[in-house]
Formats: sequence, structure tokens, C-alpha cells
Amino acid sequence: MVGETSATLTGVILAPFVVLTGLGLWKIFTTPGLNPLHPFVLSGSSKAGAFSAGLAVVIWNYVGFDSISTASEEIDRPKRNYPLALAISIPLIMMSYLLPMLAALASGLHHRDPSLWKDGDFALAGELLGGPWLKGAVVAGALIAQVGLFSSLLLSGSRVPAVLAADGYLPPSLARTSPRFGTPIRAIVVSCVMFTVFCALNFITLLDADIILGLAGLLLEFVALLVLRKKYPLMQRPFRIPGGWFGAIGIFVPPLGITVALVWSTITQEVHAFWIGAVMFAASGLLYWPAKWWIKQGRPDGEVDIGEVDLGPGVDVGMVIERRHTPVAIG
Repeated sequence: MVGETSATLTGVILAPFVVLTGLGLWKIFTTPGLNPLHPFVLSGSSKAGAFSAGLAVVIWNYVGFDSISTASEEIDRPKRNYPLALAISIPLIMMSYLLPMLAALASGLHHRDPSLWKDGDFALAGELLGGPWLKGAVVAGALIAQVGLFSSLLLSGSRVPAVLAADGYLPPSLARTSPRFGTPIRAIVVSCVMFTVFCALNFITLLDADIILGLAGLLLEFVALLVLRKKYPLMQRPFRIPGGWFGAIGIFVPPLGITVALVWSTITQEVHAFWIGAVMFAASGLLYWPAKWWIKQGRPDGEVDIGEVDLGPGVDVGMVIERRHTPVAIG
């Protein structure tokens, strides 16, 4: 339902921005001397400073492709469709950010002082380029976009507490699924409540804190990749990074560098966001032990479908899981 709804909403969302882009690009090509990228940075700011200030926004716009893995069981043919979706969506996302931005800058809005740009000004740029009807269409598209964005985020995010509950680290009731839809309704409701609480925060503060926490989790995924490469080098994987250890470590370096740059930028420019992200990251690690002692209390993890898991010759995946997750084996 989320996938089909999102696909439909995407067309509705992009329609007014396609019109805005067409009008803006026409103005660029037909107006002599018009340069929408001038000035390239704000007065008194350097290119490096501008890059640092916008880094969190750029990452936030592109991060999260790994989140849908939490719902991979609910995706039709994920081995085929996930890479195909990435190949289609990433170029589309890039164009949907770049081209409307150029068009909005070409509208002439705030051309005397670019620092006046703020949330909602895309609609004003649409009004300058196409009139009040385009302004209304852009506003409607933005509202619809939030529905699609929230539903997809809720899909991936709500599966995490559901799995934690199935493994015994959260109350078992959160793992219950709807007999009609097969979805973890209670985990969805709890996730909605948590999202509602965070809506009270300032957007930039929330964005920076979210990116710090998200990148920290992403780095842990890279660490897990390296550990699995070391422990199970012959494991059969649906996707494998080429280049051996050089390739596996090589893809880890750029995200690490971006994370360091973002953390430094946040400390110097948005210290509250840094501490929110840092405290949440630390709490997520520290809460593991109370959850293990007082909630899990020695219960085994949820059942795992190991039918298609092959850790390599001579490795019994069933024994590995039993050794790691049953109280008897631990004892």
C-alpha cells in the first residue's frame, strides 16, 4: 500500500515543479545576462563555509536508502527491485532538487539579497513565474509530499521496535501484527507518538541531530560489513562489494570523512543539535543493558528464517544462531 501510494503521489507532487522548472529554465535561456547562480555564496561567506552550513541539509535530502531494508520481507523481489529502484530514484531525486532550484533562483525572488530565502519561498517563486495558480499547486504538492514522506518513513521506522520487541528487548505487545493487514500496528502507533514529540523541535536543530544519529548508525552498518567479511568470507550474498578488502574499506572512508566534517560543523554552528544527537546515540547504547536485564530476562530472540542463508562451506548457520541467541547455549 505504501509503495503504490507513494508512486501515485510522486506524479502529483512533481507536476507543479515540472511546470515551475519549465518556466524558470525558459526565463534563463531567453533573458540575456541572467545568471541564477550569482552570487554563488552569500555575502561574507566562503565556499567552504557555505558547503559546511549546507552539508546537513544535503545529507538529509539523500540519506535513508538503507532504511527500507527493515521492510525487505514486504517488498516484491527485493534482490531485483531494490537496485532497480535506486538506479531510477537517485537521478530523479537529483534532478528534482537541482532543476526546480535553478528555476526558483531565476524567478527573481530575493535577487537583491539571497539571504532572505526561507521555508515556503518556492511557492512565491512559482507565483512570480506562473501566477497564483502555480503558487497554490506548489503548496498543494508540498503538503502531499509530506504524506508520502511520512508514510514511507513510518513503514521503515516502525519495523525496528517491532523486531526489538520480537527479540525481547521491548515489551512483547509491540511485536503483535494486525491479523487483517499483517502490519505491527502497536509499533506504528508508538512511532507516531515519538514523531509527534520531535515535531516540537526547531527544524534545523532536529535535522542536524537526526543526521548525526543517522550517520552514526550508518557507520555501524559499515563496521558490521567488515566484521562479516572477516568472519564469513565465503558467505553467499545477494549483493557483494567488488575489490576485496580494498573495496570494502574504501566505501567506508567517504562516509566517515563526511561524518567527521558534519560533527565539527554542528559543534561550531549548532551545538544544541550536536548534544541532542550525541545524547541519543549514547543512550541507544546504554539502554541495551537495562533492556537485556529487565525486559528480555533471558528469553530467546525471535525466530529467524535461515532457509536462504549460506555462511559458506563448513559453517552451519543453524548452530551459529543457536549459539548466539539461546540461553542454553550461553549458559
